[in-house]
Amino acid sequence: MIWVGAFFNFNALIAINSYLIEFNMLNKLASSIQMSFEVPEQEKEIASNTKDLFWEVLRLLTIGEDHLEKMYNVFQKHENIPIKSVKKYIGVISRYKEVVKENYEKIMQASAEALNEFDFFSSDTQTLEILNSFESSIKDVEKQIEIFLEAVEDYESDNFRNGVIKGIEGVKKQSAQVENLVKERIIEHIDANILAKDWIADTNSDLKDKMKERDPMVTRLFQERQNALESATSGNGMVQPSKKEQSLNPSDAASIRFPTDFGQS
Repeated sequence: MIWVGAFFNFNALIAINSYLIEFNMLNKLASSIQMSFEVPEQEKEIASNTKDLFWEVLRLLTIGEDHLEKMYNVFQKHENIPIKSVKKYIGVISRYKEVVKENYEKIMQASAEALNEFDFFSSDTQTLEILNSFESSIKDVEKQIEIFLEAVEDYESDNFRNGVIKGIEGVKKQSAQVENLVKERIIEHIDANILAKDWIADTNSDLKDKMKERDPMVTRLFQERQNALESATSGNGMVQPSKKEQSLNPSDAASIRFPTDFGQS
């Protein structure tokens, strides 16, 4: 019976040794991947700063849209707006127009800063494509703002209400496209292809999952080895080996208000 236990012990050690070799190879592979995609500290800093600038663009877009939404809701509520009412509130309308203009001037300035920072990575063709897409989209927002401002100026026109509504809807539509571009392409591109966050994180996660899948097998081999030793030495006067706790987990080491009565004459 002793030789049976020894034979099983030998096979178990071979299996465990094979696992440890594979585990070390996986660890080396993960380290190699990490090193291959090491980003210089300067580029990390620029990439992080670029992200912050684009998040600031999104914040300012939200402020601008919220401000326009108040005016939009009033104009939508009143289908017929007499010219007399428009003239009555022309002071408020003019101030509102100036605030909108100021909001979007800030957006254009923030966008220019973000583009300038992002341009550092423009030698990459994919980055350049995204950069050009953003520049084109933010210019479309600027065009829609100009259309809106012209509509507000034309307050004596019979088409004043419709012109303002159409102008605001154009700004909202183009702003939504910019928001999607920033969130779904620019931020993701910086994380995945410049900082390489997502790809390395996913790769390391896959390797960890594979190693965890092997853990139960190693635990079982050790337990079977222990049982075989106990069985082989029982009743023959030999001292049974004491059981020890095994640490088998590889990871152990490791405002201005807009009037609401606008439709009244």
